[in-house]
Amino acid sequence: MNPQKRKGRIMVLLKSLVLVITCLSFLGVLSCYNTGTSSTSSSGSGSGTGTNWTITIQVGTNPLRLGNTTSVMAIVKDNTGAPAPSGTNICITAVNNGFLIKGDKTQLYASICEATSNNLGQSIQTYSAGLTSTDLSGTTTTTGTTGDDRIEVSSQGVVATKIITVTN
Repeated sequence: MNPQKRKGRIMVLLKSLVLVITCLSFLGVLSCYNTGTSSTSSSGSGSGTGTNWTITIQVGTNPLRLGNTTSVMAIVKDNTGAPAPSGTNICITAVNNGFLIKGDKTQLYASICEATSNNLGQSIQTYSAGLTSTDLSGTTTTTGTTGDDRIEVSSQGVVATKIITVTN
């Protein structure tokens, strides 16, 4: 197969992948949407038990160069400012162009939903601006789009957003 056809085929596959990821992101946000207004912890860790939950999103580096990564931290608190208790489900979604990296750093996700494992009401994930790969000849290629990517965080029936600007 000639290089032009191969490149065209790869672009079609990448566009299909982005469409699938976008659909899965939407489903991920819906799965984290909990209409409950209170949460308690049977283990006693975490002190937030109230209503009117708020979400704060902190991004390590913004703007971010295409191909680089940064941390995204979501913090969930109740109306008194107390953090959500351990076990509270928090979903983080990269809506437009980027991906989230979890754990072993070998898989990319559009959305990561997990229960907090601490009493700080936090979830921290790694955001990747595009996809970087190396072929057998050692040539590195970064695929992605510059511009604004929207990060959505949902928990306790609340959704918050933050923009990460991806540059060349």
